[in-house]
Amino acid sequence: TLYGGTGSKCKLYERKEIIGNLCKPLCHKQNIQFSQCLNYKKGKHVISVQCKDHCVPGKTVPAVLKMARLNGEPLDKHLAEAGKELLIKTKPNVDPNTVSVFEYFISSESLSLLTSDYLNEEYGYFAREDQDLLSVIWGEDYPEKFRGPNTNLVFARSYWALLRQNEFRISRVFGEWEVFPNIYDFCGPLYMAEHSPPFKSLDTLFPFLHTEFPPWANRAKLAIQILELVQRMDTMEHPLHLCDTKSPHFGFTPSGQVRFIDSDTVFADEALSRIMSSQVCGSDAECIFYDCEGVCNKQTGKCLEMRSNNNLQVVCSKVFRGTTFAAYGGLLSTPPKSVAAKLTALVTECATDTKADLSGVVSRKPSQDTLLKLQRYLLESLKQEAAAEGS
Repeated sequence: TLYGGTGSKCKLYERKEIIGNLCKPLCHKQNIQFSQCLNYKKGKHVISVQCKDHCVPGKTVPAVLKMARLNGEPLDKHLAEAGKELLIKTKPNVDPNTVSVFEYFISSESLSLLTSDYLNEEYGYFAREDQDLLSVIWGEDYPEKFRGPNTNLVFARSYWALLRQNEFRISRVFGEWEVFPNIYDFCGPLYMAEHSPPFKSLDTLFPFLHTEFPPWANRAKLAIQILELVQRMDTMEHPLHLCDTKSPHFGFTPSGQVRFIDSDTVFADEALSRIMSSQVCGSDAECIFYDCEGVCNKQTGKCLEMRSNNNLQVVCSKVFRGTTFAAYGGLLSTPPKSVAAKLTALVTECATDTKADLSGVVSRKPSQDTLLKLQRYLLESLKQEAAAEGS
C-alpha cells in the first residue's frame, strides 16, 4: 500500500514530483530493509525497518516508516490537493489547476507565515526571534530547495503534507524536549522515526527481563523516567496534555530512553480548550476527552475550556496503578516492604485525591511536590535494594 501502483513514492521521486532526503536511500541505495508491517492504527501506515548507514552513519538501527492514511486517495492526487491548498492561501488570484508543480510560486516568507499561523492555531506556539520555522520542520538544508526567495510546489507541497501530520509536527516542534521519538528523515509525506517499542514488550527488549512481571528495580527505573518525561511536558514553554495515557503508549529508544509514542492524542492548551468547550453537557462526567477530564457549566450547558485533571494524575491512575499488568495492578505494584506503605499510599493519593476551589470546581491535579516525593521514594527503594544485594 505504501509503494505499489502508479502513485508510489519512488515513481513520483523518479519523475521529480516528490522530495526529501529519505527518497534516494529508500528507492535507490537500498539502505532501508523492511521487517514487518505494524499497522496498529487505522489512521496511519506503520512499517518496521532496519536503517543501514543513513539514520545513524556507520550503523544499522531499527526504525519505523510512518505516513497518515490517504483514505484510498492516490498519493499524486493527495500531493496535488496540498499544492492547490497552498496556492489558494498564498496566490488567491491564480488558478491552481493551471500551475505546473515545477514553477516557482511559493516564497519562503509565505511558507513561514503559513507555518506560524498553523502552529499557533494547534499549539499556541510562537517562534522565538532567533528561530527559523522552516528549519525546525524540514531541516537546515531547506534553502537548497529555493531559488532566491521562492520555491516550487514540489518542495512546498511535500513540506505541507508533512506539517499536516500531527505526530510528525509535534515531534519536530518539541524535539528539543526529548519526549517524542526522533524523526530521522522523510520522503514527501512518508517519514522515518526512531524505533521505540511500547512497554508491553518490556520482556523482549532486555535479556535480563523474562516473560514474567519485571523485577522491581527495572520497574522503578522506568517509573522515574516516566516522571521525568511528565515533568518536562508540564514545564515546556507550551505545556502539552497527554489525553490517552496507558503503558503501551510509552516506549523505549534503542538507548533505553523513555518516549511517549502515541502523540496523536497529545494536545496543547489552546487545542484542548477548543475541544473541551465544543462539548455539550449536563454534568462533569460528560466533559471527558479520552483521559482529559473537564468541568460542565450547567448554566450554559457547555463544558468549560479548562482541564480538571493533569498528566501526573493520569499516569498514577492508568500506568502506576493501571490495567496493562492487571494481575499486578500496575507498574508500581508489589514494591519492596521498606517503601511499600508510603509509596502505595502516595500513588493512590496521586490518582484519586480531589480538591475544590472557592467556586466549587472539583479537580484532580496532584502537585509538583507529589511528583518529587514519588521520585524520592523510588530512588530510596533502589538504594535499599542495591545495599541489600551488596551485603
